[in-house]
Amino acid sequence: MRMNDHKDDGVMIDALLSDVRSVQVTPDDSLMARVMADAHRVDHSEPAAQPAASWWAALHDLLGGWPTVGGMALAGVAGLWVGIAPPAPVENLAAGVFGTTDTVSLLDFDLALEGLADG
Repeated sequence: MRMNDHKDDGVMIDALLSDVRSVQVTPDDSLMARVMADAHRVDHSEPAAQPAASWWAALHDLLGGWPTVGGMALAGVAGLWVGIAPPAPVENLAAGVFGTTDTVSLLDFDLALEGLADG
């Protein structure tokens, strides 16, 4: 048979597959005994106890993961920053909306507390 003669290949493969289909294979009894013993051991074992989730893990899952927690942390820090040291446009907007603004200096407040403690 030549290398490029593919007409007989299909007949040879069909004959080979029919020979393989006729072979009956049964597993060894010792193999089946080991498989059944392992299945029995696994089937009657108790499930592993899940560790209790902490309140932080529950909150983390409730909020939707790290992207949400990171965004909330960034918004909190930015809000704190704007609240402590507001930029001039925020002060001007507050003065326009409310009519007046009050500014409290933390340094003056500390000095006032020291004066109260002295006298």
